[in-house]
Amino acid sequence: MRVTKSDYLTVEVMNFVLDGLAGVKRLLGEVFDVHVSLALCETPVEVGTVPFPKLINALERDLDKLAATGFDGGAMQERMTWYGEFFDRRRLDYTDVNRWLQSIELMNEVIASMAARWVRTSGSTIVSVDINRQLIRSVR
Repeated sequence: MRVTKSDYLTVEVMNFVLDGLAGVKRLLGEVFDVHVSLALCETPVEVGTVPFPKLINALERDLDKLAATGFDGGAMQERMTWYGEFFDRRRLDYTDVNRWLQSIELMNEVIASMAARWVRTSGSTIVSVDINRQLIRSVR
């Protein structure tokens, strides 16, 4: 999905982005046992406007948290902090929404490509030959 400059930042678009973040979080947990705590704000359908900048900043910080796991390929664009009204250097626009969507797609692609080569230990050894990342867990 991509938005254009003629699109509005609707609750449906925000829910699509937030669902994408939740999907990356779920995938990290299922595939790599990496758990990230996200804000994942709710945007009910009956709400007509998007709470700005609280929700937007929560989304940007969630992207920061997901990128900090190292599963972003190092190619995600810079995240921003939004202040609202006339305090921002530039206005939020469709390019920011596309940046969020591209970041989510990038993380999904990196996770999918690494999942096939991930070596998971049984818990009794700490051996990995994966060239991208080694998972070292404590022996229980």
